[in-house]
Amino acid sequence: MPRPSAEPALRVAVLGPLEVRRGSVERTPSAPMARRALAVLLLHAGAFVPVSLLIDELWDDEPPRLARKTVQTYMYQLRRALRPFADADAHEARAGETLDVLETRPGGYRVHVPGESLDLEVFRLLADRGRAARDRGDHAAASRILGEALALWRGPAFADVTAGPLLTARIAQIEQARLEALEQRIDCDLSLGRHRELLPELHELTGRHSLNEPFAAQLMTAAYRAGHRDVALDAYTRLRRRLVEELGAEPSRRLRDLHRDLLNESDRLDPPRPASSGVRPVSAPPCVTHLPPDTEDFTGRAGALREVLRLSAPAGTARTAPRLVLLTGGVGVGKTTLAVHAAHRVKDRFPGGRLHAVLHGPDDRPLDPHAVLFSLLRDIGVEAEEIPDSAEGRIRAFRAWSARRPLLILLDDAATASQVTPLLPGGPDTTVLLTSRTSLPGLAGAKSVPLGPLSPRESADLLRALAGTAAVEHDPRAVRDIAEACGHLPLALRAAAGKLGPHLLRTPDGLARRLLDADRCLDELGSVSFDVGELLRRAVRRLPVDAAAALTALAAAEAGRFGLVAAARVWATDMFGAEGRVGRLLELGALEAEADGPAHGPSFRIPPLLRLAALPRHPAGRAALMSHAG
Repeated sequence: MPRPSAEPALRVAVLGPLEVRRGSVERTPSAPMARRALAVLLLHAGAFVPVSLLIDELWDDEPPRLARKTVQTYMYQLRRALRPFADADAHEARAGETLDVLETRPGGYRVHVPGESLDLEVFRLLADRGRAARDRGDHAAASRILGEALALWRGPAFADVTAGPLLTARIAQIEQARLEALEQRIDCDLSLGRHRELLPELHELTGRHSLNEPFAAQLMTAAYRAGHRDVALDAYTRLRRRLVEELGAEPSRRLRDLHRDLLNESDRLDPPRPASSGVRPVSAPPCVTHLPPDTEDFTGRAGALREVLRLSAPAGTARTAPRLVLLTGGVGVGKTTLAVHAAHRVKDRFPGGRLHAVLHGPDDRPLDPHAVLFSLLRDIGVEAEEIPDSAEGRIRAFRAWSARRPLLILLDDAATASQVTPLLPGGPDTTVLLTSRTSLPGLAGAKSVPLGPLSPRESADLLRALAGTAAVEHDPRAVRDIAEACGHLPLALRAAAGKLGPHLLRTPDGLARRLLDADRCLDELGSVSFDVGELLRRAVRRLPVDAAAALTALAAAEAGRFGLVAAARVWATDMFGAEGRVGRLLELGALEAEADGPAHGPSFRIPPLLRLAALPRHPAGRAALMSHAG
């Protein structure tokens, strides 16, 4: 066998899920305990790690009887993962040379990973360089280098490794180093006069780190310089309230002095003056983040979530166009909730920015992409007076800004492909998450992830998560009836769970009986702030006039499953006409296809709650329409 011309490069990543790669080949150990052992060795890369330390970390105070032998097994698994070639090939191609990244020594082990191959070491090197540039007064270079260091992070360090006492302590230290680098990068950006661009990021950071005084001070400073003194004062008030309530402490002297300067509008808070040359540094703005907050009680959708994550941030794929991931489904199936949850799961892979836009207005009409582009350009820091007036000018400006940035963009509730196309970014390192009630025909390159109702088990899990297990645990039959009456739609299940809160305004059995009554169902799912019935009726009104009429006629005549013959009879048309109308209602998310054997032909149904919404609101009107349909 010929000798390889070059050994595949080893890449080890710990700033996020643990990953080991040889070139493009994934070599991460799959066994959880082997991963934990590797994590300990990587924390001491280049240094000797005694077996006793490994045993303490892996099993704490209860090691198995053959702990040392078990450690040897893990080391064998790691050695195979870290070798550059398969054993047989390596024996022939590299005979006489050591292949071990993992070295065995009496009483312990040592892992040899070049500094440039371990992302943690690269982060430390870049952070040191960034601090050195800041100390020299070169804030532009410091911001850029520190930004490169922070871009290495894909999530919490060792995110998918179960941590023992040593790893837990070291992860906390690594996270603190990340926060310090982030604080220093923001300080540099403030020195460069980027206070407006920093506001979205600082709002997110102070929300996530509610007791962090440096982030609060930076938000106060940036908001004041951007002309938002009220925001700056509110940031101080919120931090002080949290410190008093949770720690029984007042803010530091530094923060109190900053607050006093805000009240007095001190000139010490003014932005720094440009350099004497009069030339303002030009640099890419820091990461902007405008994602909606994640759903804390997100439940179910495991398969769909895996698919969205796989399509959103695949590794090692060269591209020339943005990734388009399209979540489709009818009203209430949870497209937006899933898209937002997925966006938060992958957002750290997109250090260039994370943007969000809703593509329908409060009146439920599709927004003009020309107006959406104005909002996106404002979100990335472009002043209103600098935004082009023409649609083409805005498209060019947005695509020029996005051309070289790894971006994550969430476009929610798209109506048509022609609405989406002008909003697509210009660079290939971008993922666009789209949600729509239709399949957006004509949108080239989109990978579709269709969503339907939840499974019965997912519905029950969601009700328990929302209402609390105590509210529903004693009546599983009622839970099944509630889920069935809600059509297993997350939107309706959330409304139903609200009636099963801690005060038990409805017992599960009583709520189930009301929801199973067609005359009461939609009213029961309404509240002052959240009216499912009205949302569904708006969904019907959003349909094209002919599609809404076809749906209403079907709703009056067909309460359950139906086939093309029945649809043709209701619409008084032939089979070709029925196929066309059914196809259009499917595309609009107003029908669901049912699984049937080929002997029976395809069958369909209107989602139960959407059917009720398509009928007249008054029972007498519904009865008259159904009588006429019959």
